[in-house]
Amino acid sequence: LAQIGGKIARDGALHHGQLQAEKLDDAIQITIPDIMIQSSDGGAFELGDVLAHVRHVDQRYDDITLALPGEIRFRNSGGTSGRITIANRLAKLRWDRRVETSTEFEFRFGQITFLSDDNGELGRIAEILAQAQVVEAQELWTGPMAFSLTGLNMTNFEQAQLSVDSARVDLDLRGLDLHAYARNSASPGRNGTAGTAAMPPLETLLTMASGLGLRTRIAGLSWQSPAQGAFQLAAADYGVSLSSPDRKLLNLTLTARHDGLLGTGSAAPEAMVPRQMNMALN
Repeated sequence: LAQIGGKIARDGALHHGQLQAEKLDDAIQITIPDIMIQSSDGGAFELGDVLAHVRHVDQRYDDITLALPGEIRFRNSGGTSGRITIANRLAKLRWDRRVETSTEFEFRFGQITFLSDDNGELGRIAEILAQAQVVEAQELWTGPMAFSLTGLNMTNFEQAQLSVDSARVDLDLRGLDLHAYARNSASPGRNGTAGTAAMPPLETLLTMASGLGLRTRIAGLSWQSPAQGAFQLAAADYGVSLSSPDRKLLNLTLTARHDGLLGTGSAAPEAMVPRQMNMALN
């Protein structure tokens, strides 16, 4: 819970009531009551009660599944309140007691709707996915992590509209020293709250890993604002691969491609970047 609070609440805090545990035939059921994520700017997300089933795998690992609520209440710093409904929910992870973290997890949420108490529906997301399969071999961790969303359509209170057909970020880690990463990424939180696990700079991360690959793909991005104009991007694919097997010589591969970049008003991108671009650097 402290790690989740640090990563999600960032400079805010994660609050909850007294945990309750019940032993089942094949698991321990833990009730986490009255969960609330409070942001540093005064906003809050109220999740209510969450059930966790913890199954002991062996002397090192526990498998944990979470029963998350289908509705989350929210309020922002401006006083606007509302609710988020989530029709499909999957949350599971493998907890590594040796390093006290999880590098194997899947969080998948589908048919998400944002509703304001005063203005009705604000937007929808078809699916959000966060997934990792980073495994250990000889005290080094290797594998992929991914974050993606599909079918995003949002409108804010200034009637600006954002839509994204799909967006995905893939991170491929090779030979990561997780113990060194944990020492360098932890930063203390405010008022004694859990610290934020921030990503170290790439040059620091490469001293802890033999390589990493980062790829970002976006399709069907559209932004329309009465004040700023319109912005569109048909597709984009950006990637960087860094490796240093001997920790001395750095191998770098950089790719960048996009097409269908258009804009009007102050959002016009023509003066900054071309409508189409395809670049590779080794």
